[in-house]
Amino acid sequence: MDPFALQLERAASLLRALADAPRLHILKVLDKNETCVSDIAKALNDKLSTVSQRLRILRAEGLVKKRRAGKQLFLLACGPACFQSGQQCARSCRGTGITPRPLIPKEVSHVRL
Repeated sequence: MDPFALQLERAASLLRALADAPRLHILKVLDKNETCVSDIAKALNDKLSTVSQRLRILRAEGLVKKRRAGKQLFLLACGPACFQSGQQCARSCRGTGITPRPLIPKEVSHVRL
């Protein structure tokens, strides 16, 4: 597979991971502070097993880092890299005729999750 095709495949995989509102909410919760899984589940008002599956997808894409302390698992968003990945996807689309929309539309960029 040529390098351009690999870039497009990586961009598609990343976009699939980001194309879920609850996963974006998790990234927002993890944006500033390291948080344990149970606190994330409380913030999302969701089951622990559901949150764990969503975190698995985010970790697979390198969007979340984890640290274990005893029985607790703490997570942190990988910082600006999470949100720069949208720009990386846009760069991958250049030359394909695809015009990507902004990652966060201007009309909702002021909304806080």
